[in-house]
Amino acid sequence: MNLGSVSTAFAKLQSLSGIALDGFLIVCVVVLLTGIALYFGRQRVAAFALSLYPALLLFLYFPFVERFIFFRKSSSRVVISKLLIFAVFLVFAYVVVRRKILRDYDGYESRSITASVIMSIAVVILLLTISYHIIPLEKLYDFSPKFDSLLTFYSAAFWGLLLPLILIIAFV
Repeated sequence: MNLGSVSTAFAKLQSLSGIALDGFLIVCVVVLLTGIALYFGRQRVAAFALSLYPALLLFLYFPFVERFIFFRKSSSRVVISKLLIFAVFLVFAYVVVRRKILRDYDGYESRSITASVIMSIAVVILLLTISYHIIPLEKLYDFSPKFDSLLTFYSAAFWGLLLPLILIIAFV
């Protein structure tokens, strides 16, 4: 792959706009998570998804968030600082949840593509819910207004947190 083909691909990506670009990015994340689920196993993706819940609670009630914001020069850097704080809580939660899932897991797992895709979709729904309602990421990437309308209705946060749990229970 040469530099000319990379720049051509980047120019085509930039030509996408609005909901097409949003959909493309979401599909890329689903494909990446599906690949991870197929390679490492769905239980790791499920552990990641389940660890988002305690990490989210710890982040929301962490009393020193403002003290640990390292980059204050721009609003996008503040978002990055908050993401790093959330990531620390996520790593600790993942370790705990992963140990519990491994202990209770019998060791056999089929490499079902359908179940892996559904698990990946559950994680994407959860990540989108967090990015819309908990740690606003619009300074890093702003979804189109049409896509925003899908995730900003009255009870979107509730359903965005509940639906992944249902899917995880059904497909792990």
